[in-house]
Amino acid sequence: MNPQAQDSQQLQTGITRADIIFPAVAIVLILVCSFLLARQLFGVGGAAGTEVVGEIYYKDKVAERKYAKQALWGGLENGAPVYNYDTIRTETAAEAVIELKDGTRIEMDQNTMIVIVVTEEAAEIDFARGGIRTVRDDGGTGGLSIKSDQGTVDLSSGDVALSKDEGDDLTVTLKKGEASVSDSDGRTEELGENQQAQVGDELNLQSLIELVAPAANARAFVKGGAVSFRWGEADGPVIFELANDRGFTKGVRRSTVAANQIRLTLADGLYYWRVRQANVPQPRKSEARRLTVVQARPLRLFAPAEGAQLGVPGGAKAPVNFSWEAGRFASGYRLLLGRSRDLSGAQEVGTQTTNLLQRLEPGEYYWKVVTNSLNASAVTESPVRRFTVQVAAALKPPRPVSPRDGEDLNRAVAAQKGVTFNWLADRGLKDYQVQVSRDANFQQIVYDGRSDRNFVSWQAGQSVQAGLYYWRVRASSTEYSAVRRFAIGESTKIPLVAPAADALVDLATATRPGVSFGWRKTGFAGTYRVTVARNAALNQDARTAESNRLSARVSGLKPGKYFWKVALLDRSGQAITESDVRAFVIGSLLPEPRAVFPRQGNVVEMGDKESLDFAWEAARGAGSYRLEFVRVDGGSTKTLSSQNLKGTRYSFRDLPKLREGLYEWRISAEAGSGADARRSRTVTTRFRVRLPRIDKPTFVGGQEEFFLPGPGTENGGAP
Repeated sequence: MNPQAQDSQQLQTGITRADIIFPAVAIVLILVCSFLLARQLFGVGGAAGTEVVGEIYYKDKVAERKYAKQALWGGLENGAPVYNYDTIRTETAAEAVIELKDGTRIEMDQNTMIVIVVTEEAAEIDFARGGIRTVRDDGGTGGLSIKSDQGTVDLSSGDVALSKDEGDDLTVTLKKGEASVSDSDGRTEELGENQQAQVGDELNLQSLIELVAPAANARAFVKGGAVSFRWGEADGPVIFELANDRGFTKGVRRSTVAANQIRLTLADGLYYWRVRQANVPQPRKSEARRLTVVQARPLRLFAPAEGAQLGVPGGAKAPVNFSWEAGRFASGYRLLLGRSRDLSGAQEVGTQTTNLLQRLEPGEYYWKVVTNSLNASAVTESPVRRFTVQVAAALKPPRPVSPRDGEDLNRAVAAQKGVTFNWLADRGLKDYQVQVSRDANFQQIVYDGRSDRNFVSWQAGQSVQAGLYYWRVRASSTEYSAVRRFAIGESTKIPLVAPAADALVDLATATRPGVSFGWRKTGFAGTYRVTVARNAALNQDARTAESNRLSARVSGLKPGKYFWKVALLDRSGQAITESDVRAFVIGSLLPEPRAVFPRQGNVVEMGDKESLDFAWEAARGAGSYRLEFVRVDGGSTKTLSSQNLKGTRYSFRDLPKLREGLYEWRISAEAGSGADARRSRTVTTRFRVRLPRIDKPTFVGGQEEFFLPGPGTENGGAP
C-alpha cells in the first residue's frame, strides 16, 4: 500500500498503529503487577522451600503472618501451617495458639508479635512485644529459647509466661518446670516454680502469691451470674486488681480483700487480673492472668411466636417453621418439641442450621432450642414457648383496622380514590371476603369484594352516596369479624394539628429550618398541598408546599400574621377536600415568666384561706400576662379561670370550685398587638390542693338531731 493510501485509510478509520500498541502494553503491565501484588497479599509461593514447623489456631478475630522473604502481612486461616522464620502477630482483642511439631504450645495474647525459628538442636522464639505463654512437655526434643531485647529465657520443659509492652521491663513467670533467665549483661538466674523475674536494668526474682482460679488464659462462660476469683495464702489482706490491658492502665478496678476470693459481675470482654499484699512495704504479688468473659445469654426464638395460633384444614398436618438466632459458640442445635411446658417426653430433632420445618397435627405444643458446643460451659438454651395448631373452624376471624369505627370520610375523596379497607389476621389465614352494607344486618350490601392480602379497595366512583356504612371481613376458614361503622359526608374537613390557632412561632425557627405544618389523616392517602399567605383568602404573598406525609415545612417566612390551610389533591392536582383556614403569627419570643408560687410539685394547704394565690416573676419586655388555671382529672382538664393580667400576681377566689387533687397553671408573657404581637412560651406548673378536714358530725344525747362545728361553737359544744 502506498503512503498516500495508508494516510487515507488512517484518516478514514481514525486509528493508528500507536493507538493499538500503547494500550496493549499498558494492559500487559497491569496484569503483571496485579499478579505480583497477589503473590504478596496471598502468599503465593511465599513459603516455597520453607519447612512447616507447626500450625496456628485463633480464638478471637484473626492472626496475621509475614513470610521471611516478604514485606506484606496476610491473614491466616484457622489451622494454617506455620513455616520456619515466620513472623506472627495479633491485633487488639485477638488471641491465637501455635502448636509446634515438637509438642511446644505457644499461646499469644492480643497485640503480640513473635518470630519462630526451629533448628535440629532447638526451637527459638524472638519475642518482640505483647504476652505469650509457652508450655513444653518433658518429651520435647532439644530445648526452647525465648529471646527479647532485655534478656533470654531457656526452658527445657514446663510452663512459662512472658509479657512486655513498649518501654517496660520483661516479666517472666515460671508456673512449673525448670527455666533460667539471663539479662543483656550476662547475669543468669535459675527460676523456681511459681517464681517471677523482672528483667531490665536489674534482674530481680520474687516468689509469687499463687493464683487458683480462673486458670491462665481461661474463657469463662457466665450464665447471668458472677465470676469467682481465688488465690492461695497471702499472709494477710491483698489488693485485688482488674483491668482491660496487660499494663493495668485501662479500666482498672482495685479492691482490698481480707479473704482469698472475690466475686464480680463482668460484661463480655477481655480482662487481666492479679493480687498483691496490702499494707506491706515490699509486697509479694501474683502473676497477671488473662481472662475472657462471655455472658452465655439465652437464645432468642423468632418463630412461632409465643401463643401463636396456626391454622390447618381438618385432617391435615400444619407445616410449622421453627427459627431462632445463631448461638455464639454453637456447633449445632437441638429442637425439643413436646406437649407439656416441662417438655417431659419431648421429641428431639438435631440440626446444624437456625431453622427447621416440622409438620404437626392439631394441638397445643411447647418448644425450646438447646445449643451443642465443644465446651460444656458454652451450652445455652432458649426459654420455653407455646403455640397451638388449630383446625380452621377454631381460628380467630380477622380484626378490622381501617376505616376506624365511627370514622368520617369525605364523599368527594371516596368517589375519586375509593375506600381502602385494611385488617389484621393470624398467620395462615388467606382468601379474604369484605362486605360493605348500608345497614348493620347486611341486608343492603353495596360491595362484596375478595382479596388474597390484608387489604382491598372499594372503587364506588361518583355513585357513592353520603350516609352511614357498615363493613366486615372474614377469611375463607373463619367467621366474619366484628362489624365496624363509618360515615361518608359531603363536607368532611382535614383536621389541622400545628401550628395551633393564633399560635406564636419564633422568628428564628421560622427562618431556619422553617415553620412545620401538621395535620391528621382523613382516611385516604395521597398528596397534600399546604398554602400559606398573608390574608385569609390565601392570595397575598402565597406560598405552597406539597407532601405525601402528614406534615410539611415552609421556610423563609418574615415576621407578621399568616393564614394557612391544607388540601388533599387528586391526580390532576385539583383539591378534593381541604381544612379550615387557620391563623398564626411569626415574631420574636419574649423571655418566659418564672413561676414563683405555687411551684412544680407543691402541695397547697387551703386551711382557712380566702383565696388561692398565684405569683410569678416579671418577664423583660412584657406588657401583660396570660394566665390559665385548670383542674387535671385523669387524661382530661377543666378550665377554672382564664385571665389577661397586667401585674405579676393573681388571686382565685371562687373556692367552691376547688376540690382536693391535681391542678395546673399556665402563664405566658405578651406584648404589642396585631402584626407587632409578641409572646413568650407558656410555662406550665403542676401542683396539688389539699382542703381543710371536716370533722365528723357530733350527736347530742339520744336525740336524732346533730350539728357540725362552726362559727359560734366552742370545743364541739352546741351553738
